Amino acid sequence: EKVRQRRPNPVMVLLHDKDEANAVKTVIDNKKEEPDSLIDYFASLYSLVPDQQEEKLAVMADIDTLLDDEVLQKLVKGKDKEKIREFQDSLDVTSFDLADVPQAARDGFIGETSIPGTVGLIVLKPGIETHDGRNAIKLADDLENLQTPMGMFHATNDAIIFGDVLKVMLKETRVAVPLAFLGVFLLLVLDFRNPKKVIAVLIPWVSGVLWMSIAIVGLNLKLNFYNVFIPAAIFGMGIDYAVHFVHRYSEDPNSVMPALRSTGGSIMAAGLTTIIGFSGLALANHRGLQSMGLLA
Repeated sequence: EKVRQRRPNPVMVLLHDKDEANAVKTVIDNKKEEPDSLIDYFASLYSLVPDQQEEKLAVMADIDTLLDDEVLQKLVKGKDKEKIREFQDSLDVTSFDLADVPQAARDGFIGETSIPGTVGLIVLKPGIETHDGRNAIKLADDLENLQTPMGMFHATNDAIIFGDVLKVMLKETRVAVPLAFLGVFLLLVLDFRNPKKVIAVLIPWVSGVLWMSIAIVGLNLKLNFYNVFIPAAIFGMGIDYAVHFVHRYSEDPNSVMPALRSTGGSIMAAGLTTIIGFSGLALANHRGLQSMGLLA
């Protein structure tokens, strides 16, 4: 990425005629002017045909007339005169319509012939990383629904789908995490029926979650589709050891040492095997699996 800025996949929108293409283009051109826009330009099958052809042909005819001036023809000699003649030949053109567009150029905007319509391409700026969740969410917010005078158009690509998934995850996580904590808390209350024991179990659990959160920020670990379930797994796995230990301690509350010697050793062995298991993922060549191991 430091050597060459690659261009991300374009956002696609289905079009049925030139009027729809122009309507979408107007909306995209307006969005392009926004300060934080990710858009470079809009292209469609109809953008392959030049606009204002009559006006341009008239200008070209005027240029041809000026080059036919007798004085100019007498003054210019040799190679320069040959260049003028070649340029005049290039001015001898007629209007250009969609039928004149080469098939190779048309193919980029046409899918299977059985499906009506063409594809409009919203081309993004070079160097935009659409696997960055913030960019994906912005694309989904800006381009997924395009309101035009001809109605609503729905644009999509892999980044917009990614952004939609992230928005759902962020929205539902705000509900799921408190519910998970509440569910665990209620189960602990039903199990121990003792506020001190419930707090004793919650302290290592909450501290473990806080350590994980600090590590995520401090080590700049990014959440992705692979490792996003690890915090949820830690929520479930992180509570077990404290529950077992407090239950064992409750059998002999006069001293913590019997619990440490018996259940403590079992907890240590179980914890180490879990750590070793996830550490194996951290050595994987696959970056998604590797991120799971590192976060866990």
